[in-house]
Amino acid sequence: MTSSPTPRAPSPDSTGAEILRLLRAKPRSAPTLAKALSISGTAVRKQLDRLMRDGLIQESGVRRGKGRPATTYGLTEAGEATFRGNREEVLRSVLAALQASPDEERMSLLLRDAGARLARAMMRSERDDDDATLDPLDTALRLLRELGGRESVRQTGDSAEIIGFTCPLAEYARDFPGVCQFVAGFTEEIVGIPVEDRCPRTGEPVCVLSVCSSEGGGSHSA
Repeated sequence: MTSSPTPRAPSPDSTGAEILRLLRAKPRSAPTLAKALSISGTAVRKQLDRLMRDGLIQESGVRRGKGRPATTYGLTEAGEATFRGNREEVLRSVLAALQASPDEERMSLLLRDAGARLARAMMRSERDDDDATLDPLDTALRLLRELGGRESVRQTGDSAEIIGFTCPLAEYARDFPGVCQFVAGFTEEIVGIPVEDRCPRTGEPVCVLSVCSSEGGGSHSA
């Protein structure tokens, strides 16, 4: 199942974006919006018409008070989704700040710790699942898949490589190669033994994590 693409929001400094922010807080009428934005009623209605045409807002009710009742407007699901799109910019800003740090080792440790924290949170949920496997590699593969990955394991002797053909962070890895440490820390927390990032970062996005040792053999796939 594929998710619908995030609708394109108005530019962040536009009147349309400000209307979306105001409506996200609570439904408002056109006169209320015009007063809050210090613009004319005609101007705000043009914006509302455009946002409705784009499917970002909808009529949500009628406000009654002194004078004529006024239609109120609220966000649609598509309008709410435009704010989720902003979270990607937040993540990119955080990654850019980390990458700009002169202390590369500290940056790596922070990203690995963040990955480990997420793994611990997800494993707590796993313990409530009666079908959860006890095999650490299988658990790692399943949880990586929940993040959007598609991995398999290549086993040689006492070591193993987790090969990710769809890395959950591939879209960030080229600009912020250190982000691979997040996935390594996530995986290491689950398997309980050292995991090294061996991602090639050339050609098509491929994630390669080296698990320094593993017990037993067998075939694992996701």
